[in-house]
Amino acid sequence: MDMRDYLSIKRYIKRRNNSKNAKLKKKPNNKNPLLSLKKLKTPQN
Repeated sequence: MDMRDYLSIKRYIKRRNNSKNAKLKKKPNNKNPLLSLKKLKTPQN
């Protein structure tokens, strides 16, 4: 695999995680913090 491919994939994953975190921050879910923690820990495809 090319190094550039690797870096672009890493950047893509970072961007995806950032958008996911932004979505989580936008709507705070204080009803059940444990449930949201579980959702965070389980990998989502």
